[in-house]
Amino acid sequence: MNINWFDRLGVQRKILISNFLMILLPVVFVSILVMGIWGVLRYTNPVEHRFWMMLAPSGLQEQMVQWSLGRLNKMQVKSTNQDVEDIRDASSVIEALGVDLMVVNNGEIKYITPGATVQDIIYNINYEHVDSDGAIQPLVTIDTTKNIGYNVDNIHLLLWDEDMLQFINNYDDGDFIIASGRVPFMAKTLGEESLEKIFVEGMFGAAIAVVIIAIIGFGIYVSNRVSAYILQPLQDLQGAARALREEGKFNIIPVRQMDELGQTVEAFNTMQRSLQAEAQQRQEYEASRRDMMAGICHDISTPLTSVKGFSSALIDGVANTEEKRQRYAQRIYDMSNKIENLVNMLSDFSKLEMGQVLYCMESVPIAAVLEEFVVQKRDDYKDQKLQLTSILESPDVLVYIDTNQFMRVLDNLVNNSWKYRDHDDLHICIESRIVNDAVQVIVEDDGPGVEAESLNHIFDIFYRTDKARNDVAMGSGIGLAIVKQIVEDFGGTIIAEAAIGHKGLRMTMTLPIIK
Repeated sequence: MNINWFDRLGVQRKILISNFLMILLPVVFVSILVMGIWGVLRYTNPVEHRFWMMLAPSGLQEQMVQWSLGRLNKMQVKSTNQDVEDIRDASSVIEALGVDLMVVNNGEIKYITPGATVQDIIYNINYEHVDSDGAIQPLVTIDTTKNIGYNVDNIHLLLWDEDMLQFINNYDDGDFIIASGRVPFMAKTLGEESLEKIFVEGMFGAAIAVVIIAIIGFGIYVSNRVSAYILQPLQDLQGAARALREEGKFNIIPVRQMDELGQTVEAFNTMQRSLQAEAQQRQEYEASRRDMMAGICHDISTPLTSVKGFSSALIDGVANTEEKRQRYAQRIYDMSNKIENLVNMLSDFSKLEMGQVLYCMESVPIAAVLEEFVVQKRDDYKDQKLQLTSILESPDVLVYIDTNQFMRVLDNLVNNSWKYRDHDDLHICIESRIVNDAVQVIVEDDGPGVEAESLNHIFDIFYRTDKARNDVAMGSGIGLAIVKQIVEDFGGTIIAEAAIGHKGLRMTMTLPIIK
């Protein structure tokens, strides 16, 4: 499954990003809309857009006029020698609303709205004043040379009469601004609102409603997506937990994201895999235990039957000679030893598994221990055709083991090879070699070997090959389980493999070296 960058974020960051987007995108949308409108007005002829600018509601037009005039005034107050581009930046909105504007400096026109005339702008300025002689004079005049002047030293006029706007302001640098014109559908209109105005404002309101609905819809979409990111893994966990509790089924949940929830899902999957593996191991263990218990019962019942038979023969007088009585008593003794040995092995493994065996651990040279074992075993098998050889490296390498228990491990491995031999002149080689920070002890024979499917189970408790199970004298299947437990208690490992280059079995123990 492909994991994108958003899936890798934490839950907290996803929520923060979603909340940020729900705030940012509406702001960005409105900003783009406003900047787009302003850009059109600024970089084209604003007069050409007066028709569709009338669609704006009167309240909005009023705010736009006040904002534009305020911007013009601030621009003139804060700096001098304004160029035409600066004036256009500040005047484009008010010009698009229907107001013609000109900037005059020392009687000469510095800027005038495209398509407007000086006479039209001054004609709309109908505000007059009384001079010192009592005569009524217009505020703004134009002479025969078309120089523009004003009859009052400091003019600051803003008059909104119905839908007619008049604005005059002069500044210290000699500039003064004259603006006049009709702003359609102004809120200043004193008469009844026309149907056109009501219709236009209704359409504008509907557009705003659509934008608001779109913003709300986007917010709902983002919330649903974030909720899906959070709720879907929780629902998957709930379903998998219910299936595990009620039906015992293991449902591996797909990991859709790598945040805290994804990590929780992966942890739950890991737990399921562990439980599944344990359940499988329990089933295999129970099957092996049942088979082994049947084998042990058979192993015990066989010598017990012999003991009972020979005992009955002694009691009934069938053994009527001293030689027979001696032979029967010996058979009873041998069968009793087999039963005792089987019980002792079961007891030993149980103690090892429960950690009740006390080891006498010490640092010893592994080569010396192996050499001592080989010499001892040669004496034990001197009358039999067992060839026991050794190849030992690094005599000074030390390992931390219980020497007696390690001797027991080696003895079990050699006895196992001897019991399952398919020819009398069996060859067993014990080898030691250094691999990195560990020493490998290899016990290899040239016997019949073990089937490939049995190699992974040969150290399992209660496991025996079919050959051993059919022959009571061939062993109980517990010895190699004891070997593995002891080696692992020494901090090592043991594996079974096919012999290299010939038929046979190869047991490899790996023990850590003491430095």
